[in-house]
Amino acid sequence: MHSFQRVLCAMRSLFFSLLKMVPADFVWLIEYLFSEVLVNPSNAEITTDIEKVLGRKPKDFSEYVKEAKATGAWTPKF
Repeated sequence: MHSFQRVLCAMRSLFFSLLKMVPADFVWLIEYLFSEVLVNPSNAEITTDIEKVLGRKPKDFSEYVKEAKATGAWTPKF
């Protein structure tokens, strides 16, 4: 399994465990996102579009996850 797929599986598990706190109206959208869109291999390709839109080089998704985790962005605050 590639690192992108491992990260995606971990994120999917986290989000599905958090779905209990999400309004039912959004559950179907999150389910579709993680079961159809993000697992589609053609959506994993890095293109020059990211650089054009953001004005910087794209980064690997696993790098983004490490940076976001370090900020506490995914730590639930109750």
